[in-house]
Amino acid sequence: MTREQFIEEVGVTPEQVAQEMEDFAASGRYLSDHWDEFAETMPNEFVAIRDTQLVAHSPDLDGLLRELDRQGIDRRAALIDFIDVSDIIMVLPCR
Repeated sequence: MTREQFIEEVGVTPEQVAQEMEDFAASGRYLSDHWDEFAETMPNEFVAIRDTQLVAHSPDLDGLLRELDRQGIDRRAALIDFIDVSDIIMVLPCR
């Protein structure tokens, strides 16, 4: 496939695809680095990360998507995850 065929088929350049993949990976690292904070402040909520920052959160997915739309953020460009704290095991000291 030529570069021109790729651009016509995908709608963006290979460099733009690479940049979007790097941005998405950076947002994933941000989510991982801030997971404990999000679990404490937004347990059992959906979160949206864009450009390595939290841009929206909501207890339900529809609310999160509405907030992204309100902010003019492309849903496809945001990393969306659910902060599920139900599987967190707490180890407490015994006396």
